Amino acid sequence: MALLTFFTETIAVDPGSYALRIAAKDGLVFNERTQISIDQSANAVSGIGDSVSRTERDLLFEPVDFVIGDFNAFEMLLRGAIKKGLKQRSFLQRSLKIFFCIPSSATTVDMRAYRDSGEHAGAVEVYMMHQSCCAAIGLNILFEVRDFILIDFGGSKAEIAVFVESRPISVGVFKTGTKKIFHMVKSYLLRQHKINVSDQEVADIFETLGKDATHESIRVQHITLSPGEIHEVLRPYFTFVNDEIRETIERVTNQTEVGKALANGVYFTGGGSAIPYLRRQIELGGRIKTTVSSTPQLDCINGVAQVMADKEKFKSYLMT
Repeated sequence: MALLTFFTETIAVDPGSYALRIAAKDGLVFNERTQISIDQSANAVSGIGDSVSRTERDLLFEPVDFVIGDFNAFEMLLRGAIKKGLKQRSFLQRSLKIFFCIPSSATTVDMRAYRDSGEHAGAVEVYMMHQSCCAAIGLNILFEVRDFILIDFGGSKAEIAVFVESRPISVGVFKTGTKKIFHMVKSYLLRQHKINVSDQEVADIFETLGKDATHESIRVQHITLSPGEIHEVLRPYFTFVNDEIRETIERVTNQTEVGKALANGVYFTGGGSAIPYLRRQIELGGRIKTTVSSTPQLDCINGVAQVMADKEKFKSYLMT
């Protein structure tokens, strides 16, 4: 048994729609885009993560959209990311224990996809924990604050979880996130103003609006935009998100529990939380205290890494 343990590597995996992150005992070992390229002529992987190949021979896959959407592509990506992240750590091939953080609304079919992909990547044990709990652990609030509301604003979703006594008692999700927001703005600018803009140019628009909401105009390439244009483009999206937030809180019928969570306020995590303009479009009402994570993109991986390091402490949150 001791020999088996010696040849087992334990890793934590956050398979996000935008970035795939892997942590080992020494910290973060892989943090790159969730994408893989396949050379059609050779039927072989030509690149993963930030090093994908974009020649005419290559097909590009983004296998995660909220959950695993393309199992085969994700399996190849995971194997390649593990190999890259754990390179030169041992001259012997080790077995793996993998801890995944997964969406809170993942179905049994989704969970099977995570489990199978882990096993095909060499795992002898696979554990899963919901992302809301992982993020709360990464924020150091799961046991420390206990009662709170968590909003995870990520690439493929906006998720809200009401925690009472360190347990999520109501969870809601709108399965569209910042990737769709960027696409909405780019599509609008192409249709209305006949300009193609990059993700960075959209990010610059949001940064300008985040710094000063009173801007009368924004210059993008050779055209001038009004802040109202961007607001109207995104208004339908945030109408749905804000409805989901209200409905998730309203599903908690015990007003005492709602009061306890609201008293400690709302915590923001996920990449979208790092964009002030987008965060301000989420309507909370009243004088609810808000806290924004200082490392919103890393809360989930930091949390699941803590779970990996102390499985016994978090065993009641784990699924297999």
